[in-house]
Amino acid sequence: MEATLAATRLPPHDPRTPALSVVDMHTGGEPLRIVHAGCPEVAGPTLLAKRRYMRQHLDYVRRRLVFEPRGHRDMYGAVLVRSELPDAHLGVLFLHNEGYSSMCGHAVLALGRFALDFGLVPAPPQGVREAQVNIHCPCGLVAAFVACEGGRSCGPVRFHSVPAFVLAADLTVDVPGHGKVVMDIAYGGAFYAFVSAEKLGLDVCSAKTRDLVEAASTVTEAVKAQFKISHPESEDLGFLYGTILTDGKDAYSEEPTTNICVFADEQVDRSPTGSGVTARIALQYHKGLLQLNQTRAFKSSATGSVFTGRAVREATCGDFKAVIVEVAGQAHYTGTASLTVEDDDPLRDGFLLNSCFGIVSTFSVALISLDRYCAIVRPPRDKLGRRRALQLLAGAWLAALGFSLPWELLRAPREPPAPQSFHRCLYRTSPDPAQLGAAYSVGLVVACYLLPFLLMCFCRYHICKTVRLSDVRVRPMTTYARVLRFFSEVRTATTVLIMIIFVICCWGPYCFLVLLAATRQGQATQAPSLLNVAAVWLTWANGAINPVIYAIRNPNISMLLGRNREEGYRTRNMDVFLPSQGLGLQARSRNLLLNGCASRLGTCSRMPSSNLASGAGGEVVMWARKNPVVLFFREGPPDLVTADGKQHKSEARDSSF
Repeated sequence: MEATLAATRLPPHDPRTPALSVVDMHTGGEPLRIVHAGCPEVAGPTLLAKRRYMRQHLDYVRRRLVFEPRGHRDMYGAVLVRSELPDAHLGVLFLHNEGYSSMCGHAVLALGRFALDFGLVPAPPQGVREAQVNIHCPCGLVAAFVACEGGRSCGPVRFHSVPAFVLAADLTVDVPGHGKVVMDIAYGGAFYAFVSAEKLGLDVCSAKTRDLVEAASTVTEAVKAQFKISHPESEDLGFLYGTILTDGKDAYSEEPTTNICVFADEQVDRSPTGSGVTARIALQYHKGLLQLNQTRAFKSSATGSVFTGRAVREATCGDFKAVIVEVAGQAHYTGTASLTVEDDDPLRDGFLLNSCFGIVSTFSVALISLDRYCAIVRPPRDKLGRRRALQLLAGAWLAALGFSLPWELLRAPREPPAPQSFHRCLYRTSPDPAQLGAAYSVGLVVACYLLPFLLMCFCRYHICKTVRLSDVRVRPMTTYARVLRFFSEVRTATTVLIMIIFVICCWGPYCFLVLLAATRQGQATQAPSLLNVAAVWLTWANGAINPVIYAIRNPNISMLLGRNREEGYRTRNMDVFLPSQGLGLQARSRNLLLNGCASRLGTCSRMPSSNLASGAGGEVVMWARKNPVVLFFREGPPDLVTADGKQHKSEARDSSF
C-alpha cells in the first residue's frame, strides 16, 4: 500500500496549478513530449484559431514543457485538443523552443502509436494488422497507419501527408559569407529551404553540428529577408520554418541520402524530419528525379536514424501541382511524468540561457568611457594594466549575468501567469507583467541602460570640456611621444563618442518601449507591432556596428586612407611662437597658458603676466624652455609664425618637440 502511494503521490506543488500529465517518446532520436491531461482549455472555433489563442494566452504551458529545467533547447512538445473536423480522431498543436509549428512528421509517427495505445481510437477488429488514426494538424488532416497486434501498437508507423508542393525551384539568394547560393523552397506541411551543404563549403556527413547550424541559420535569415513566403490557402501557414542541408544526392538511388534540419531558434532535428522528407520528395518529383511509388531512404546526419518516403499520388494545392507523400519511421516510448509547479519557484515557467550581450555591451562602453575620462581629464600616474582591465571586463560580464538571471530579485506570482508581453521578449523572466515583472523590467532598463547612458554622457562632457576644440588648448608635454600619446587619447575619446551615439540610438527605442509597455499593461499583452520588432532588431544591430567603428577608427587604417594621427591639429614650439608674438599674444591665450601651466607645473614655474606681456623675448624664451608645453590649434593661422620665427626654430632645433 505504501509503495503504491509513493508511486502515485505528487510532490509538493501549487494546488491552483494543475499538474501536466505527459508521455515522453522519441522518433529517430527526436524527442516528443505529449500533454494528455492538465492543460487549460484551448479556446477557438478552428485548430488554427486554437493555435493563435495558445500563443497569446497559454504560452507558459509551452515554456514549462520545453524550456529548462524540465526540458531543453531542442525539446519538442504536442498538446492534444479537440478538432472541428468530423473525420479527425484528435487535434494537436506542436510546440518548440521558438513557438508553434504547423506540421511535425516525427510527432505524427509517435502520436499514431500513442492514440492507439491510450484508447483515443477504437482498436481494429481481430486479425487486422494496421489501425488508421486521423490526426488534425494545423496544416490539415493527416492519416497515420499504425502497425498493431492484439489491439496494441507494434513496429513502424507511416502517414500520408497534406498536399506537398514546390514554391520556388533554383532560387538564387545572396547568403552573407557565401555569396550567391542556388536553393529550393518546398512545402510539406511547413516551408523549408533546401540547399546542398557543399555550396556552403561543408560536408553534411562529417562537419561539426555547430558549423551546420550556423550555416543553416544564415540561409534561413537570408531567405526571410529576400523572398516572401506565402501559402495559397492560409496566411497562418505562410512562413519559413527552417533550412535543410543535404548531401546533394537528389537523383533516385537505393542508397539513403543524408540531410540535417535546423528550424525555429536554431533547433536541430535529430530525426530525418518527417515534414522535411515530405517536402523533399515533392521537390524531387517536381524536378523529374523521382517517380510515383519509388521509395527513397533519408538518413539524419545527427543520429543516423532513417525515414523512408514515396510519392503516392498527385494532388493540387491552390494553383500549385502537388503530391501526397507517404513517410514511414519508428517511434518509441521513453517514459511518463507529471510536471508540477511550486508557488514560490522563481523559474516556474522555465527558462533558456538567453543572450545577455546587450547588457555586457552597454557596461563595456560605459567602462571604456570611464577609462577615457580618467586618461584625459584625470590622468593617472600608473597605466591601467591588462590584468586590471580583464578584471573590469569580467565584472561587467558577471553583472550582466546577474541582471539577466535574477534568481533572488523576483518571486513567482500567486495568480496564474498572464499572457506574454513585449517587455519580456529579451530579458524578462517573471511570468506576471502586472506585479514584479513590470517592476523588474523598469528596474532593468534603469540600472543596465539609463544609468550607464548617463555615465557615458558625464564622461564625454568632461572630456570635451578638457580637450575643447577652441582657438588654443594647453597641455604640458615633455617629449614628442607624449604628444602622440595625447593625440591617441583624443582619437580614442572620439571613437568612444561615436560608440556612445550608436549605443544610445540602438538601445534607446527599446528602452522607451519597455517603459511604455510596463506602464500600459492593457496594450502590453498584444502581439508585437512592427515598431516593437524594429526596436528589438536595432538592439541586435548594435553588436554588428561596433566592429565597423573599431575598423574605421583604427589609426593604421586611417593612415592607409591618407589621414594622419594629428588630423585637425597643429603644433607650435614655445621658442618659436612666443617671441614672434610679443605684445600681440591675445589675453585669452595668455591666461589659458599661465593657468594651465601653473596648475600642472607648480608655483615655482609660474611667471607673472607682466613679464609675459612685456615682450622681452629672452625672459619668455628662457621660461618656455624650462616649462615646455604644446599649443594645439584647430585652425593654426600661418601668418602668426614669421620668418624670424622660422629662423629661430632652426637655431633652436634641439628644443623642438
